[in-house]
Amino acid sequence: MALILEQCHIQPSSSNVNELTLPLVSFDIICLDYNPVYGLLFFEFPCSKDHFLETIVPKLKQSLRETLKHFLPFSGNIIRPTNSGWPISRYVLGDSVSLTIGQCDKDFNHLTGYHPRAAGEFYSCIPELPPATHSSDFIIFPVTALQVTLFPGHGICIGFTNHHTIGDANTVIRFVKAWATVTKFGGDSQLFEDQLLPFYDRTSIADPEGLDSIYWELMKKCMNDSIKY
Repeated sequence: MALILEQCHIQPSSSNVNELTLPLVSFDIICLDYNPVYGLLFFEFPCSKDHFLETIVPKLKQSLRETLKHFLPFSGNIIRPTNSGWPISRYVLGDSVSLTIGQCDKDFNHLTGYHPRAAGEFYSCIPELPPATHSSDFIIFPVTALQVTLFPGHGICIGFTNHHTIGDANTVIRFVKAWATVTKFGGDSQLFEDQLLPFYDRTSIADPEGLDSIYWELMKKCMNDSIKY
């Protein structure tokens, strides 16, 4: 088990967008019933707990705020109607991403070595998504949770948990690269040069066969409202 040093929520830094609503399309809808996706990145970075908490964590928090400004759906929620309506991704001002700061005393070299390990050995570095909110008309669930875990004197692990509906592998990798770039350069100007910014215009996706509606009708038949995200 990892020792939880801090549990907080990080909001995107200020932008001109107070709300962003994206209707889910067929590519998203087929993932509504998927379990969350997990990812871990390990970095060899020997440092003390004091340096980690006083220098590394504040820098990561600030760069995360700047990065989330360009990836607003990561801070928002998926809203799935239980009766009528259309599933959407929605960010509103004040939404945030859950960030856990932890410490783990497991063998860093064992976890990062080139040999078989039990998957359960990594669970302490994986963040949990906040629970879904259920009502008579909607199920609302967060899509992203992050965790930064210190292995004192050895390294750091950054863990990601995300719902595949709003973040496929390409999107998550782009987000990670963007976060790393903002951390390195102390700002987001380099994101434009490196073409790391996401594209959210759903009107550019043609649907001449009506797949969006077909997939949504199929998913409504398959999904159980008691699913816990």
